[in-house]
Amino acid sequence: MPVRNIPLRYSSVAGVVPSKKMKRLHEFESTLERDLIALLEFDRNVQAFEEQPVCIEFQDETGKLRSYTPDMLVHYRSDRPPGMWLKPRLIEVKYRSTLWAEWPTLRPKFRAAVRYAAMRGWEFKILTEKEIRTQYLENVRFLNRYRWVEVELGYVHRLQDLLGLLPSTTPAELIQLAVRDAYKQAEYLFVLWHMVALGMVGIELTHTLTMQTPIWSLTGQVPAFTQPFRRL
Repeated sequence: MPVRNIPLRYSSVAGVVPSKKMKRLHEFESTLERDLIALLEFDRNVQAFEEQPVCIEFQDETGKLRSYTPDMLVHYRSDRPPGMWLKPRLIEVKYRSTLWAEWPTLRPKFRAAVRYAAMRGWEFKILTEKEIRTQYLENVRFLNRYRWVEVELGYVHRLQDLLGLLPSTTPAELIQLAVRDAYKQAEYLFVLWHMVALGMVGIELTHTLTMQTPIWSLTGQVPAFTQPFRRL
């Protein structure tokens, strides 16, 4: 559980968001932290994550004892690559403008976090809006709506069978092949996005998703344009 309670501030946006992965509410104190939680929730290589995870004590330039609490601690899955190769990551979330304006104050804290993480076999990482607010995030927001829904398994099997017959296709082409009825096509499209959200369908998520985005089966040969593992 968090070692520090997130205070209510009139100058920033604080709140909570539900995490099905962690089976509880997660606190955030900026919309940038909220967006990071969405990415961690979607990332199938993330085993667990915790906000305000540790309190790090350090001495400032005058020798005075100070404390610093990073924003997030992320643990990766040990049962599958590439998660099994990744060290736990201690994360600080900051807007780039804040980093520039407050760097003299922040630098000693970050140095202490680097040492603290290294002693435990972790990594320390600073993430800004440049790394978090990308087209990938927009796609994650879209797909997260389809992730935790119930779908007809018969539709899933039909799409999997068709994908297995094609080296690559698009959502528009696949739905046309699956069924001719327009109402049924809408149902199949819903199921397809659910499959994409669960990682059952190969797709490139760094570009805008459309009905013409290339998709492919993950059970057969994967095309050369497969997206590599994306780590923030």
